[in-house]
Amino acid sequence: MSVFISLHNEDERQTILSILKSHNITNDEITVTESTNLSVLSVSIQEEKREGYSLLIVDEISASKEWIDNDLLDIFPNIELALYLTQTGGNFVSPKVRPINTFTNYKDIRFNNWIKSQIKGSAETPNHAPRENIPNNTNQVVKEQKPKVEEKPKIHIIPNNKNDKSSYTQEYFEKKMFDLKQAHYFPASKYQLKDQKTVAFWSPIRCGVTSLVMNYAMFLSSFRIQIAVLEGITTNQSHKEILERYSKTIPHNWISPGQYLSNINTDAQDTIWNYKGVAWFPFDLQDHEFSWPTLMVDNFSKMLRFYELLFIDLPTGKFESYTLETLRTVDEVWIVSDNSVLTMQTWKKYIHQHLILKNIPCKLVFISPMKEDYSKALSERLEIPLIGTIPNLYREIQQNNYDDEPLITQREVLYKLHDHYIGLTEALVGKEMLERLQGEETFRDKLLNYIFKSRKANRYYEKNMING
Repeated sequence: MSVFISLHNEDERQTILSILKSHNITNDEITVTESTNLSVLSVSIQEEKREGYSLLIVDEISASKEWIDNDLLDIFPNIELALYLTQTGGNFVSPKVRPINTFTNYKDIRFNNWIKSQIKGSAETPNHAPRENIPNNTNQVVKEQKPKVEEKPKIHIIPNNKNDKSSYTQEYFEKKMFDLKQAHYFPASKYQLKDQKTVAFWSPIRCGVTSLVMNYAMFLSSFRIQIAVLEGITTNQSHKEILERYSKTIPHNWISPGQYLSNINTDAQDTIWNYKGVAWFPFDLQDHEFSWPTLMVDNFSKMLRFYELLFIDLPTGKFESYTLETLRTVDEVWIVSDNSVLTMQTWKKYIHQHLILKNIPCKLVFISPMKEDYSKALSERLEIPLIGTIPNLYREIQQNNYDDEPLITQREVLYKLHDHYIGLTEALVGKEMLERLQGEETFRDKLLNYIFKSRKANRYYEKNMING
């Protein structure tokens, strides 16, 4: 059995270790790997090659409850059980997660026996067992009350019926797209880029793609690029909620792009939602209520190609039919990864089958690299060019889930992201265009920017985030 521990309380750590060393738990040899930094520990977990049982034990300092509940299985699929030491308890969706209330006297023999039963793989122990609820008789069976999980809405895709005159036609969608362009009109003199480009952002695992798309788009808007962000067809929409929190309101009579396309009587003006220099097109919960003809799916991602840059935030995981339809309209796909190198490698065949072999250019963006070698190694193994890395901002992102301002507007965060975003922009538009967007720098500016690494980011912040 392999055990990975990330605990900060020494008393709790020693207690857990003493329990693990008990010969009553398992007859298998136990290997223990420890680190108070979960990012460092994750490398050992991903590189674990031993067959058999793998156990993760973490506390609230190492990982948040949301991370444990939402990301654990994606990042560490080889973990069979996770014990989460918490003072607040709570239920978890995954049956593999067992919260341990640290208010309990963890030196109590009954508590030790309960932990042993968890490590043995008992699936019938309650999700949350504080001291007063731990059975005196460890053989007593307590049926687990599984939390009810609401069924996600489904996207109803229907084929076009050429014989049905009431069906949507290409002429209908072209008229809707023309009206949309007129409503979002801006003079040609405002165009900065030579060519329009549509980039889809996607990852097979949850690793902060939406945060990257939204913050990077706001960063690019400072160069006065006409940029739009479209939330791809999804059953797990989030852009609207995030934008509403940031902008404090929803535009009057606002409708989603899906609602606009599906109804002949909708006004293109009502699709406008501008914030921080970006045109936003979120998916809406009501978009699940009507059927999507394949022709409408095809035009959904085409309708905004009059913008210089169009970012499409695709849903995580395997491609649905509507996602595959969207991919036919993009210029390139930016595949986002984090430290889950081994997990990402398992997706290589899938990525090549659905993207590379269909001549869709793909590029790799690596989030939270602990060592540069990991990002380069993943790039080589996936056979996808690496265009940039993003620093570890996990804690900042978690905190920003409750803030009413975008992450990029925080000075300290911008200092960390500025040069990385500039690197991505060079890969996006080319070195020559980037220099043109930034403007000519004097020799003095170049020297000062080289000596004082945060100077350029500071000037960017004061010019665009404070005044913009």
